[in-house]
Amino acid sequence: MKKIDLEKILIECGWVKFKQDSDTAFLCRISEKLVTVYFYSSNSQLDFFPILISNDFFDKFHHIIGACDTNYETKSTVVRQYVQGSYVCQTRVRLVKANYSPQDARDTIAKVLHDAASVDVIRGLAELRAATISGLGNLPLRHLVALALDGDLETLGHYRDRFAAGDRMDCVPYITIDYITRA
Repeated sequence: MKKIDLEKILIECGWVKFKQDSDTAFLCRISEKLVTVYFYSSNSQLDFFPILISNDFFDKFHHIIGACDTNYETKSTVVRQYVQGSYVCQTRVRLVKANYSPQDARDTIAKVLHDAASVDVIRGLAELRAATISGLGNLPLRHLVALALDGDLETLGHYRDRFAAGDRMDCVPYITIDYITRA
């Protein structure tokens, strides 16, 4: 099966295609969750990397970074730049089979959707709230989003006050006092 055939199957299943840098990804809505999937395929292997995003998390994430257009129709384009940072949970689904068929691909896509639907977003948010502002990569931003969604104004206020006093608490450089204030 060729990559283009797999893309057609994803589109037939209701996924929206978009480009992120040199990668192709697809976006799908499941209930109140958005699922983005990157996939890599060869004749013998199909790898899906689903990224689960709750709508509230996605909206708050984009508010904090200043990309406030959260209309669903534009999410598939806005998500291009920021999807890797705005996830609650990320998993991996792999199909390894010589010359997988279109039905194999459909079954794997169904598994991706089933797994995404069963993810406990509340637990994922609790883990992000328990993280630290001094984490690496996009963890500090996801931590701020989780605090904001929980209404933890005390912790956010503490972070804002420390930043205002010049103490960045070993936080990654892209986190600014503006991010904390918008949270």
